Amino acid sequence: MAGQVPVYEFNVSVENEKSSPTYVITTKDGKPSSGSVSVNEPNTTIIYTLNEDSAHLQFVGPDISGDVGNNISFSIANNGSSLILVDSDATIGNICIKLVLSLIHISEPTRPLYI
Repeated sequence: MAGQVPVYEFNVSVENEKSSPTYVITTKDGKPSSGSVSVNEPNTTIIYTLNEDSAHLQFVGPDISGDVGNNISFSIANNGSSLILVDSDATIGNICIKLVLSLIHISEPTRPLYI
């Protein structure tokens, strides 16, 4: 029987009251993290979830660069509060993923924030 697919989970807090948004990524147990992962197994899953202090934001998708084989897929869950990435292969390479967020305002259009 094959082993379980690795799942990495991170929490994201965003302070966007300033001219340039700042963010903090932590592991599920609250330890600071860069949010980066070394993928060694196919179908590794990486989940970023917004903390409650960032409930005024939602994920609209990632901005992915360096994925030559287009092996990374994503979905958005929990009304935009979770971004789920799946790397279908374990090819070695450097891939940059920017988390793209949007403010939730009824009175104005959304504007993306890149972190």
